[in-house]
Amino acid sequence: MIQFVEARIFRMKTKSVNSAIWTYLLVLVALCVPLNWLVLSNLTNDSAQTWIMAVMYAPAAAAVLTWLFTKQRIVFGKPRVSTLLLALVPPLVVAAAYTIGTGFGVEFLGFDALNPIELVVATLAGCLLAIGEEIGWRGMLLPLLRQRHGYFAANLLLAIIWTIFHVPIIVLGGPLYSNNAIPLWANVLFFSVAVFGFSFYVGWLWEKSHGIWAPTLAHAFWNHMLQSVLGGMFIAMNAWLFYDEFGVLPAAAMLLLFVIVVPMASRKYSTPLSAESFQRKAKG
Repeated sequence: MIQFVEARIFRMKTKSVNSAIWTYLLVLVALCVPLNWLVLSNLTNDSAQTWIMAVMYAPAAAAVLTWLFTKQRIVFGKPRVSTLLLALVPPLVVAAAYTIGTGFGVEFLGFDALNPIELVVATLAGCLLAIGEEIGWRGMLLPLLRQRHGYFAANLLLAIIWTIFHVPIIVLGGPLYSNNAIPLWANVLFFSVAVFGFSFYVGWLWEKSHGIWAPTLAHAFWNHMLQSVLGGMFIAMNAWLFYDEFGVLPAAAMLLLFVIVVPMASRKYSTPLSAESFQRKAKG
């Protein structure tokens, strides 16, 4: 009798989690379709950037609506110094790849673009945008996926969804968000590899704290370093090497991070989590 009741409770919880995942994804699509249309309809004027910021908050909006519809909690967690420091690693690995690249088609321009005060201020400001995505990706969706899957499968699904989230702007946005000097297929390929490696790494950070703060910092620091700082420190003599998040070197750097982190994390976090377990750890 006890086993029957436990099995029934498990099935009810599984059904509830599945329902919340689908609710989140459907709401996200419903929000992103019109917002992407507004971005693509305003490519020639300044309002495109405003709508891009709205797109970045669509995952958070979807998370809030999912919470209202399904009562599944958004997991904010608490910041931990160790994971916040680890959040800075991905762009530094890319910087190392660029440095190695100076031997075959990358020119180092100097440190003028690296202003520590500006870096800190811009990264913290970037957190205000990045948190709009991270509330959805790793405050709602990843905790739900981890209740159904182990680390690898959960982060694989999230990485696929996160890549698809960016594809409309890459494919249809022209110079707004792509490297026009290389073919479209190469933009999508290199960006996808970089996002997969970065996403799995940030998923590992989430496992350490079950919170959105390290992922948010990692996301903001990545955006500023790759889109502003590194582009001012290095120049690619061959357009295939890099341009912001598009090119061989950012993809290779994140592929290396993937190879280092994922086997270890997949073994350590191989089983699904209960909502109670990660909410308890998130509260610290």
